[in-house]
Amino acid sequence: MTDAKDTTSRKLGCHMQQSSGSLPGSPTNMQPRQLARRCRPRVSLNLGNYVKMAPLSFVTVVAVLFAAACADDGKRVLYGLGVHEDLGAAGQLPCADLLALYRSTPATPTTAPPDTLSEDLEHQFTLNGSVPLEDFFVDDTLDGKGTHYQYGPKDLAPHLASAKKIMQGQQAVHRPTDRWIVDALRAHESSIRGTHALVFGSNSPFYEALLLAAGAETVTVVEYNKLTYHHDAIINVQPFELQVPEGGFDVVLSISSFDHDGLGRYGDPLDPVADVRAVALARCLTRPKSGKLFLTVPIGPDVVVYNLHRRYGRKRLGGLLRLGMHPGWDVIEVHGWDEQRFNAEANFRQTYEPVFVLSPRSAARDEL
Repeated sequence: MTDAKDTTSRKLGCHMQQSSGSLPGSPTNMQPRQLARRCRPRVSLNLGNYVKMAPLSFVTVVAVLFAAACADDGKRVLYGLGVHEDLGAAGQLPCADLLALYRSTPATPTTAPPDTLSEDLEHQFTLNGSVPLEDFFVDDTLDGKGTHYQYGPKDLAPHLASAKKIMQGQQAVHRPTDRWIVDALRAHESSIRGTHALVFGSNSPFYEALLLAAGAETVTVVEYNKLTYHHDAIINVQPFELQVPEGGFDVVLSISSFDHDGLGRYGDPLDPVADVRAVALARCLTRPKSGKLFLTVPIGPDVVVYNLHRRYGRKRLGGLLRLGMHPGWDVIEVHGWDEQRFNAEANFRQTYEPVFVLSPRSAARDEL
């Protein structure tokens, strides 16, 4: 499920690409003097030479140069995040154990999630009180009965047609995170063609249709509740049914899914570190070296909203991504990164979700 989002369309650091969704005070609207304070370039630049090169305005030249100087700021921040001691072990479980745990999830919800957390679980979810806890209760199990989303061929047809137009640039996408997903898929379209893709979490076939439009041969969709998308190239499974192709999936997509894991909202068992294990499992299921994970979760100051979702900041994001670690991930790129929004307080119901494109560290994958 993807919650409401709004932000600018920029890549890591101080990328200056203009976006229709720009916010006041964001780098796209800042003057050169403000950019200098934000970015702190670590190289000396001779502006005079660049001004003579082309008939660009001085402001444009300065903006481009500061963007280049600060292009790695987002990666520097992300790779600098530590792993909280309460999250470290969950991200290091062997792949076979992670898959076995995932497959042990009940086929259908048996009970609705509890209205509140026990004191012990509250301490675990909040990392011993270091992360704020908010309340926003949602029961997507239909009081324990479970759901069954179905799309027949006629229902899927407009999604598939729309996805083709979107990927070809003939139809606009309005939500910021969806724009960034499209940008990311387009950037890697050549490596998606003819591949086997996996989507974690779904209740409508928007992202599945985009993957097929990008040329994926098959798309496996794994969801806690029952799901049926009637299409020859779409495979619908629940966790206990998940099968892994030899070598892993070429492309894995998780759009606002893992932040819900372990909160019980969709009938999954309560588990304070289920999100960390889910990202670790995604690494195990992604083909080493050539495989990619396209991931979004709410980003900003840490908060656990029971049982709506989690938001990831400096305390929890490092443990979720495990960048540069074994086992862990490397960042290929991030679409939509805004460090200001990473640090600024915001309404937890209006989520900001940049798109992380990650590759598994090649030495990390063990046998399933």
